[in-house]
Amino acid sequence: MHNIIKFLLLGTLFFSGCTSLEQTTVSPEKQQEQQGYYEEDYFRCQDYVYQENIRSVRLHKAGFALSMPIIKLNSNDQLVLSFDDLDADVKSYRYEIIHCTSDWQVSDLFKSDYVNGYTDGLIENHSFSFNTMEDFTHYTLKFPKQGEVVPSISGNYILSVYETGKRDRPVLTHRFMVYEPKLTVEAVVKQAITPGKRYTHQEVDFAIKPGDYYIADPSGNLKIQLMQNMRWDKMIKNIEPRSIMPDKLDFNFDGKLIFSGLNEFRFFDTRSLKHQVPGIKRIYYDSLGNHVELKSDKINPYAGYVSVEDINGNYYIISYDVNRQKELEADYAWVHFFLPYPAPMTDGNIYVMGELSKWQFIDKAKMNYNYEAKGYELAMYLKQGYYNYQYVFLPNGSNTGDASLFEGQHYETENDYTIFVYHRPGGENYDKLIAVEKVNSLKKED
Repeated sequence: MHNIIKFLLLGTLFFSGCTSLEQTTVSPEKQQEQQGYYEEDYFRCQDYVYQENIRSVRLHKAGFALSMPIIKLNSNDQLVLSFDDLDADVKSYRYEIIHCTSDWQVSDLFKSDYVNGYTDGLIENHSFSFNTMEDFTHYTLKFPKQGEVVPSISGNYILSVYETGKRDRPVLTHRFMVYEPKLTVEAVVKQAITPGKRYTHQEVDFAIKPGDYYIADPSGNLKIQLMQNMRWDKMIKNIEPRSIMPDKLDFNFDGKLIFSGLNEFRFFDTRSLKHQVPGIKRIYYDSLGNHVELKSDKINPYAGYVSVEDINGNYYIISYDVNRQKELEADYAWVHFFLPYPAPMTDGNIYVMGELSKWQFIDKAKMNYNYEAKGYELAMYLKQGYYNYQYVFLPNGSNTGDASLFEGQHYETENDYTIFVYHRPGGENYDKLIAVEKVNSLKKED
C-alpha cells in the first residue's frame, strides 16, 4: 500500500513522467514517433527551457562561474541559478528539487527522504534591465539555504522552476549533483594507444581506492560514468573494473575508454556591440533588435592542430559597453552563423553545440541549408558575452553527434574529463554519488 501511494503521488507531480538521458537527444526525424515527449509541458529530467520568454539560464557553483553544478553534501557549498524573463514583468517564481537515479530517472523516494526544510522555495531576487534594446527581468537564486530547500542525501537532482500555482508546468529544469566523498579516484588522460587512433584520440585511465569504504559487490553495486567536457550524448556508462584488488579497483583498459580529441573550440566575442572585433563580419540593428554577423566558418577535418586557449564549450556574460552591472546592462543580439557546404546533407542535421545550446540537439541550435549561399546558417538570440561552440553532425536516428566532420581530431587538444562514481548498497533504494573526479588532458601522467 505504501508503494502504491508513493507511485500515485509521483504520478501527480510528474503527470507525464521523465524520460531517460538517452531519449533526450533523439533526432528530429523521430519527433513524430514520440509526440508526448515533445509536447510543450512534458517534464524533462535534463537541462531544458519550456518557454520562449526564458533565456540565458545558468547554474553553477557559487564563486565558480564556469563550473559544473556540483556541490558537496552537508557543506557550505551553494549553487547559483540565474535567468532572464523577456516578458520584462514581475512573476512569482518558485523552485523545487527532484532526486534522480544515476541514469536520470526520478527516484522512488518521498520528498521527506531527500529534502530537509521546506519542499519548495520562492525566488525573491529580481532586477530589471536598463540601457538595453531588449527589456528583461533578471532572476537569481542562491541555494541551498539553511532552513529552506536543502538536499539531505547525495545523488543526481533536477532543479525545477515554475510560476506559483503552476507546479506541473515548469518554465525551466536543470541538472545538478550532490556528492559525498567516500573514496579516492586517481585518473590520467593520455594519448590513445589503439591502432589507427593514436594521433586522433585520447584515453582515460583511472583507479578507485575505496580505503575504509566497504563495497560488497563492486561490479554489481557501482555505476561508473565518464564524460568529456559536457557532452551528455557521448558519455560512457556502466564501466566495470578490469580487475578488483583489496585496495584498488583498476579501470586501465588500454584502448577502451577513448574519446576523439577533436579540436579546440571555436569562439565568438559579443562583449561589445559598438566595436567590431576579429571574427565579426558586421554589427547592425533593425526592427528585430541587434545583429552580429560572424565571418564564415571553415571546415577543418584535416587541418593541423593549433593550440588556442578556450573554455571548453562554455560561455560567460559580460558587456564592455557598460561599466556597472553586467547582467542587467548586457543586451541581446541575433548571432548569425554560416558554415559553407556544397550541398545539404540528407542523412542528418548540423547543430551548433556548447553551453549555448545546453549541450543538446535542440531546434534553436539546428542549422538550415541556404541553397543560394551554398551553406548552412543559423541565427541564435544570445546575451552579450564570450562564447565557445562547435559544429556537430547528428545522423538520422542517432542519439550521438559527431563533431570530427567539421572540427578534425587531434590527441593534443585540451579537454576536461569527469568521472562519476555512484553506489547503491544492498538494501538501499537510491544511487549515492560517492565521488566526482575531474581531470584535464594537459595534466601529465606521473
